Amino acid sequence: MSIINDALKKTQQTRKVDSEKKQQAKIKSAAAPAVPAASEPPKTKPSPQAAQKDEPRQKRAQPVQKTEAVITWRMASFLTVTGLLVIMALANYDKLVTRVNAFLNPAMNVAAATTNTSAPVAVAASPGKIKVAFEGVFMTNNTKTALINKQSLHVGDTVNGMTIVAINEDSVDLQNHDGLVEIKAGATYLL
Repeated sequence: MSIINDALKKTQQTRKVDSEKKQQAKIKSAAAPAVPAASEPPKTKPSPQAAQKDEPRQKRAQPVQKTEAVITWRMASFLTVTGLLVIMALANYDKLVTRVNAFLNPAMNVAAATTNTSAPVAVAASPGKIKVAFEGVFMTNNTKTALINKQSLHVGDTVNGMTIVAINEDSVDLQNHDGLVEIKAGATYLL
């Protein structure tokens, strides 16, 4: 719109200057003698093309090429769709995290594995059992932290009535009323 407004203003200014020149020319011709003096050559009015050549050329805005317009439109569409997806993801963050976790680590309810058992066994949920989801171990400044049931826990802390006895690189040892239980990272247990 600014290009159109600039062109409109320039046209109005040109018309105003032209009308002022015409009025000045009428005043001069009325005051001037009818016959030009012999020593003065007759004055000629410069042509509009000559006047335009004398004026410095202003840079004109180049029209937008069709390919540039298409690229701009595609980029704007892409950014709009991306923004909407981000907004939708943020609005449903909890659901998204749950779905991603379910896709990456299918949760299995497994029986508690004792220190003598090498692999957990899948079982159906039963009443009276406590669900323990062990996600992993984090090590910072020689301190091991276990992430169990979305809580950061250390040796000596309790989880659902069980005490953490040891935190290893990929497992945690829990002490409950039945004895010592080892749980592996990335699994959900019913204890």
